[in-house]
Amino acid sequence: MAFMRAGIGVCLILGLLHGGALASPKRSPAVTPIAREADWWQDRHQQINRQVRLRRPKVILVGDSIIYGWRFVGRPVWRRRLGRVSTLNLGMDRDQTGHVLWRLQHGNLHRLARTVKVAVVQVGVNNAAQRNQSPREIAAGIRAVVAELRRQLPRSRVLLLGILPAGRARSALRRKIAAVNRLCAPVSDGRWVHFLDISSRLLDSEGRLPRTVSYDRLHLTEHGYSLYATAMGPVLRRLLASSAPSRTDRAGGGSNK
Repeated sequence: MAFMRAGIGVCLILGLLHGGALASPKRSPAVTPIAREADWWQDRHQQINRQVRLRRPKVILVGDSIIYGWRFVGRPVWRRRLGRVSTLNLGMDRDQTGHVLWRLQHGNLHRLARTVKVAVVQVGVNNAAQRNQSPREIAAGIRAVVAELRRQLPRSRVLLLGILPAGRARSALRRKIAAVNRLCAPVSDGRWVHFLDISSRLLDSEGRLPRTVSYDRLHLTEHGYSLYATAMGPVLRRLLASSAPSRTDRAGGGSNK
């Protein structure tokens, strides 16, 4: 009996050391809601929480610095192209999917369910820059953001934009982004969630990001935002103009593929 107990003990230790069935699986940071500790980030989060209590937008913009840039570099473009639509920007510089998830679960969508018709989402490029996050993990994080929006805004449509091209043409980062976008495309259900990849609109014939479009191979210039608006605008206007799906559609389209 003593020999058997000793043998069982050794097996337990080996299982823990070598990541066997007894070891807890590590959860991907892409799908883990997590707050950032920086004061500026916390301040921006609270600013958004105050805004959602005071405003009644028809469109919200959710995501990272590319979305956040609509408040600054892209602002003149938005005013010219889409300025008649009441919009609230929920973007945050350098956010990954887990950060956006945390914000959505901690007040960024408070009281918006009755007014928002379309949530525009673009996030994931900061995840892609991390070597420890695979395309499948990043796509899962993006899907989690979409699912959270559908949960809290059940009558709103989601326009999910693919991650924009970043880095050099034919780089590992560019290949990872393309892989994530391919994995995210099936999220579209044709009713509540719509996927749009505008990557080709920003690249030249050699697959490069011209400096007139992106000054650092990541963030957009005003001209880049103009191309963005040209590609996105018709889809967004169509979603805003369309009536809400029927109750049958809502029952069938509540979950993402």
